[in-house]
Amino acid sequence: LPLQAQELRDRAHVLIRRVEANGVVRDRSNALVGRFCTDGSVRDFRRVLVGYVERDGTVRNASRVLLGRVAKDGTVRDRSNVLLGRIVQGTVRDRSNMLIGYVSGVPTERVAVVFFFHLLP
Repeated sequence: LPLQAQELRDRAHVLIRRVEANGVVRDRSNALVGRFCTDGSVRDFRRVLVGYVERDGTVRNASRVLLGRVAKDGTVRDRSNVLLGRIVQGTVRDRSNMLIGYVSGVPTERVAVVFFFHLLP
């Protein structure tokens, strides 16, 4: 049996990205978008390094410049500590608490990479 993928959907419930158990990221037409690697690196569909997700929730670009952080409570902040949004109870919300998406079974750091830091457009 194939491993079950996890999904990120926009506020209209349209599929944005699917994250497979092995870290592969696909778009709604099943095209390869990138990969979350076990070493914390994030690579695009050409396998080019685009960033890092550290175990403490820190997100960095390919040059290791800080982009922001994801707190354990799902709060997402940029490098200047400005609130970008929150990932809570299966929902993704912007800084004004407006619903911008839904998520199922995807770690908050990976959700932030897609919704807030745009490393895998």
